[in-house]
Amino acid sequence: RRFQKRHRNQLWQSDIKFGPYLPIGPNGTKKQVYLVAIIDDAARLILHGAFYPTLDSRIIEDAFRNAIQKYGVPEAVYFDNGKQ
Repeated sequence: RRFQKRHRNQLWQSDIKFGPYLPIGPNGTKKQVYLVAIIDDAARLILHGAFYPTLDSRIIEDAFRNAIQKYGVPEAVYFDNGKQ
């Protein structure tokens, strides 16, 4: 049976994916970016998604803050056990 919450804002999930190399480094050198996405489990709506130039905890905090500002506070969140 498929897992899914019944109501909006009951559970948000997030993950990070490796993105493309973009010319954003010094003198236009290519640097890898990372996609952070937060999705509502019940609605399957992407609440926030953005590319970031670093892979640290600040990118999760920024994405989570942006999602809260747009959609309110969720009852629960799920993040995997990544280092961030």
